[in-house]
Amino acid sequence: MNSLNFGPIRHLILLGSAPVFKEISTWCAKQDVKLTIFTSPAQEKELDQELDFIVTQGIDSQEVKDIVHSEPMQNTLAISFGARWIFKKHHIEELFENKLINAHGTRLPFDRGGGGFSWRIMKQDRLGSLNLHRIDEGIDTGEILIQKTYVIPKTCTTPEEIGKDYFNRLGKFMTEFLESIRTNEKTIDLVKQNENLSYYYPRLYTMKNSWINWEMNAENLESFITAFDAPYAGALTNWNGQKCSIRKVQVHGGEVYNHPFMAGIILRKEEDWLICATACGKTLIIEEINDEEGNSIMPNLKVGDRFYTGPEDLHEAKSSRITVTATKIKS
Repeated sequence: MNSLNFGPIRHLILLGSAPVFKEISTWCAKQDVKLTIFTSPAQEKELDQELDFIVTQGIDSQEVKDIVHSEPMQNTLAISFGARWIFKKHHIEELFENKLINAHGTRLPFDRGGGGFSWRIMKQDRLGSLNLHRIDEGIDTGEILIQKTYVIPKTCTTPEEIGKDYFNRLGKFMTEFLESIRTNEKTIDLVKQNENLSYYYPRLYTMKNSWINWEMNAENLESFITAFDAPYAGALTNWNGQKCSIRKVQVHGGEVYNHPFMAGIILRKEEDWLICATACGKTLIIEEINDEEGNSIMPNLKVGDRFYTGPEDLHEAKSSRITVTATKIKS
């Protein structure tokens, strides 16, 4: 398939969940475009509850088919935003009649898969991307309709900040695209992804994958811990026999040289921050450390205490393969 024909659009179908659903809903109302939102039980709480949406575990029912085909398919477009269902060939070709595309938030084909913002923080990748691609039976492998790359603002460092910036851009990106197919038929040439440049990254789950390996150098520790910063609970480690999570860290080079065996030791402690040794000559400034209930343990920490992560926890971090369904997260 070398091109896709759209428009004029009279029926827009959104699948999954994303903050931009509200903005797209407003656009549809102004443009008199019928809007249908399908979401999964696992995602319904993520949606603005003022929106009208249909919760379904699957998309094979006659009810879903009747709704999808309530308008001519030439005038219908379905867009997935992190939808939890697996789209098979019969969904793509028969249910949606090839009018099914996906919004993907990282560069393709370099960054297929899940956990996009966190993996990019670990890699220190400062390029963001807005993509619309055709859905096929692979994972983020379909031909690209539109791709726009941008520089992530220097002030955005955590997944929450990078995500907020992305969704702000995505709202404008989506409305501009929808405007282009609102009133006229449009043919969009498709660009095949170069498989020689493709990489796949699995999903991440903070409670399984975020255990800190204190043998990393300071820069890698900073990027790893930041990858699980807000909106997530923080990267995991142990202190004084209890599990704790760390957020708000930065590399600090102003202390004396550390021996690798000192990694994880608290060298200096103030009221609301501390300095922790790493396996290299630099240290980490840490400003937030919480227990499993999310309560700060900063007042309980003392100089000379050590953060540590055992081999079993590190094994779990690397061996846990996370998958998601319409109803739950599985590892």
